[in-house]
Amino acid sequence: MKKGIFLVISIFIVAIFSLSFAEQKKEELKIYVPPELSKLPYAATTMQISGKITAINISDQSLKVSKNFKDSVIDVVLLSNPSTKIYKDKTEQKFSSLKIGDIVIVRYTKVNNDFVAKNIEIQ
Repeated sequence: MKKGIFLVISIFIVAIFSLSFAEQKKEELKIYVPPELSKLPYAATTMQISGKITAINISDQSLKVSKNFKDSVIDVVLLSNPSTKIYKDKTEQKFSSLKIGDIVIVRYTKVNNDFVAKNIEIQ
């Protein structure tokens, strides 16, 4: 009888300590965000496409990159601006150096329903 009561009390004590330990672990997983960062506007997501240039518009500073994906072709029209960096073999290039047929890797963001190129790397 005493062994049974001792067993029940032991199980009860172990259960209480495990619950408090679990609560402590849960609190440690919370991520602290400083107040000044929580007020920042939504950050733009950088996306990437690699493919072949199929069209260039010098006056608009835009280009169309096509990529084969499974059984279809994905076309992305990208705008360039003065802050867009264009590189070939680690040397900076001008927009006019892009040619139809060039294989490129473009990192871009979406701004007001347009895709704006940040970096264009000519392969």
